[in-house]
Amino acid sequence: MYCKNCGNELKENASICVDCGVSIGKGNKFCKFCGNEVNEDSKFCISCGNELNKPYIPKIKDCTNRKIYCRNCANEMDCESSICTKCGVKRGGGNSYCYACGKETDEKADICVHCGVELKNRFSMVNSKGTKSKLMAVILCILFGTMGIHRFYVGDNTEGFILLALTLGGIVTCGITTIISGIWVIVDLIFIIIDKITDENGEPLQW
Repeated sequence: MYCKNCGNELKENASICVDCGVSIGKGNKFCKFCGNEVNEDSKFCISCGNELNKPYIPKIKDCTNRKIYCRNCANEMDCESSICTKCGVKRGGGNSYCYACGKETDEKADICVHCGVELKNRFSMVNSKGTKSKLMAVILCILFGTMGIHRFYVGDNTEGFILLALTLGGIVTCGITTIISGIWVIVDLIFIIIDKITDENGEPLQW
């Protein structure tokens, strides 16, 4: 780990940099992962490819010794890098090369014919989209939200049954649980719009 203020390499568990005296994590002139100078407004380090705002986690042996390749240009990457420093594509983006051996692959291939690894979704940083419609989820939430239909639609059956039980429970609770259900639906509607609710595979809903 390196000081973000001066680029000095830091000792493990250090709380301040002995060179500049700045607390660990303060500053924005150097990359904490590789120690190279970065632009103060940069999101990624162009030297090591790491996302500058993500927490620093000491490298484990498995990751340090493992080679991965950019699927867009076949450039060798650090397995912790978020982007390829050669072409700028996010890790996992592209479908022209194998991430494990770096050899060329067919764009539609599920398996690399050179080394046998599965190609889809491994080491990917690219945002994928699910198959469930966000518009449909919004409509179901507005029209039938208190019955939990929108939750059933996205594959969250547990939440769906809870909403349905709260609504029906209003019969014996003088409407108290129905009110709770209504508030829940409003929150769910907001969560659907801001992508906090995903499909059963954890993929974002798409319009």
